[in-house]
Amino acid sequence: MVTSPILPATTVPFSLSSSVQAMVDSGVWHDFLIDGVPFLLMPSGDDPYVRDVPEGRRDQFDNSQEAGEQSFAQWWLRSQGSFHGGAGQRVLDADPRSAEVTRTRFDESVYADVWTPGEVSVASSFSSTATDTSALELVVWSGQRRLAKMSGASNEVVFTNLPTPGAPTVVTLGAAGIPQSMCTDGENVFVACDDSIWRVDSAGTALKIATVAFSGPVVLDFAKQRLVLAVGPDLHIVDPDPPVPPVALGVAFHTNPIPAWRYTSAADGPNGIYLSGYSGSLSQVESIGVSESGGTLVLGVPTVQMKLPPDELVNELLFYVNSFFVLATSNGVRVGTFTPYGQPQFGGLSLEGLACHSLAAGSNRVVVGADDSIWWIDLATQIDASPRWATAKWAHALATSPGDHVADVVAFRSGGEDLVCAVTSGTAPILLEQAEYAPFFPAFVSTSWVRFGTVELKQLHYLAVEGRFPLLGGGENPLEITVEASTGESQTVIVPGGRDSYELTITAPPAEAFRLIFRLRNGGLGVERTRLTGFQMKALPRPRRFLTLMLPLSCADSEQDAHGQTVGYDGYARDRLLALEDAAANSRTVTVVDRLTGTSYSAVVERLQFRQAIQPTVTNRMSGTLSLVLRRV
Repeated sequence: MVTSPILPATTVPFSLSSSVQAMVDSGVWHDFLIDGVPFLLMPSGDDPYVRDVPEGRRDQFDNSQEAGEQSFAQWWLRSQGSFHGGAGQRVLDADPRSAEVTRTRFDESVYADVWTPGEVSVASSFSSTATDTSALELVVWSGQRRLAKMSGASNEVVFTNLPTPGAPTVVTLGAAGIPQSMCTDGENVFVACDDSIWRVDSAGTALKIATVAFSGPVVLDFAKQRLVLAVGPDLHIVDPDPPVPPVALGVAFHTNPIPAWRYTSAADGPNGIYLSGYSGSLSQVESIGVSESGGTLVLGVPTVQMKLPPDELVNELLFYVNSFFVLATSNGVRVGTFTPYGQPQFGGLSLEGLACHSLAAGSNRVVVGADDSIWWIDLATQIDASPRWATAKWAHALATSPGDHVADVVAFRSGGEDLVCAVTSGTAPILLEQAEYAPFFPAFVSTSWVRFGTVELKQLHYLAVEGRFPLLGGGENPLEITVEASTGESQTVIVPGGRDSYELTITAPPAEAFRLIFRLRNGGLGVERTRLTGFQMKALPRPRRFLTLMLPLSCADSEQDAHGQTVGYDGYARDRLLALEDAAANSRTVTVVDRLTGTSYSAVVERLQFRQAIQPTVTNRMSGTLSLVLRRV
């Protein structure tokens, strides 16, 4: 027994005669019931009953702003030649009018250097070691760049050379205590430890310069040639080179009126000293104005410059060449600018939903330390009007335990490369270092999903890639490409190297959308780097096939069914013909009950023709064949 799908009830706008409705209600025999109108099939050699499934193909025309992206040579094409617009674009052609959808963006990446327009290469990887370090700073001693590593377990700061570490210099701060915070003026390092502030000079000598009770969370930063010390809600302004050290700090320069307030960072801004902090779900940025009086700089009272949305807390504040300010918050990163009057303006939220904790200014980009990951923000590439800026993940899976994060990060340039050192938080901190360019891990780039401007199914046939794909040896391949279909199926193809371009055959099943995941691998140091400069996808629409029925139906006032029983009445043919003509004329979808196959479905009337070969009589006005073409929908 064939079970038919249940279709929704169809209301026929054309009113059937009571006689037809009575026959339907009585269960009159029929082969087809079309919108409630019964018909008997009457095929012949000249007019057979036909069920056809023809091919239907949707052609596209070239309406893309980029030449050749639609239908040249009948192919549907999508291509991309640069990735410097950054990550976060899920679908390539969601809305071609939107400025947020560009051919320079992609979905996700890791260990991929996407910042050179026109190419993707492998970024430098990190070496990781267990450490007790809790904070980092960069200094230059006698022309040698050094990395200062503040211990989180003992009263020490360790200095190592960069990029080649060499023998470390260990500086002890007093007799006991655990350092709480550290900053630098570029040469000297200042450390808050054991209710004291210590200065470590370029000779590696530690000197206590100030004392104050550490009765709350401690933050120490350098701004406007001063040390800004925050102890809970209290702010102290400290001379980095007092005439007679150590100086006992007295009444705070400013105390936030909220007792639970915690300052998180201070930064040297274009118009003064800027401070970030929070209490509960409230977070804001304040500024201390700086003026001159008699040759002496005078600091004003902190004033609120901006308030963050509820539950978005600022963890660190950074100024980038006095043109931008960057906020690392519990919800992501905000990049802002200044009005002509020096008023900071909010930017849109990048890395939304990712807690960000630390910031460092690189030569061209800002480096962000976040939950278990390190990111880039390119302040040269704005991606929308909010504004937001291009971002990409540098590295992930860095911490040892859930909840750990990149607590501090520093950036420097060496050998023409932007390199980074960082440290994670937690009970088992990890020190992440880059002494030189070393691509230990392959780069991954996942493109945006490509739908070719339509949700119809399409078949991806070919993929062309261009770049520099050197021979690596050792069984390694410079490029592997995984083609993912929206159906969840995938196919991986290999680029063996030795050529600059490849065209690869794809056998992925038809799908609404596709995306590509590129895996780039370099050879050893000194070997030419693998570079991807562009790709092109070639697809064709999957033919859409719809069942078409050609039905020769009896349409007479008096008919004989399969059981030999005569049914009908005067006007039976007219009532049924007019009902179907109304459906055809109004392009209405009809419900078909197909008794031959035991199925029910919706269809549209593509053609209707009534042919009568006999002269009407007084008792039999209409008697002929109704040729009906239905297309199932």
